[in-house]
Amino acid sequence: MEQIALNWSPEPHYFSVSELANALRGVFTEYFQDIWVAGEISGVKLYPSGHYYFTLKDESAQIQCVCFKQSARYLKFKPQDGVAVLARGRVDLYDARGQLDRKSTRLNSSHT
Repeated sequence: MEQIALNWSPEPHYFSVSELANALRGVFTEYFQDIWVAGEISGVKLYPSGHYYFTLKDESAQIQCVCFKQSARYLKFKPQDGVAVLARGRVDLYDARGQLDRKSTRLNSSHT
């Protein structure tokens, strides 16, 4: 007599990389659309396009940020390394690198 093997566990769901990126982007859009983050600016680069790219960090974490030209022109100061700021914006996923990316629309220096 042949024995029947039963599998009661659910079938695993596999995501493609694109599906996972889109799902994560949906979470970011829903929960992190307009937030303030406190941190220190590091590695500031101003590109010819007028966009600022930098890292926002604290003692135990860091996140890549961008402040696009259309927002950067309203800043009250030029972003510089070592400046403590409150950054307003949204969190997104940059697909090409699979990185979290913070789109900053406003930076307030703790010194201004």
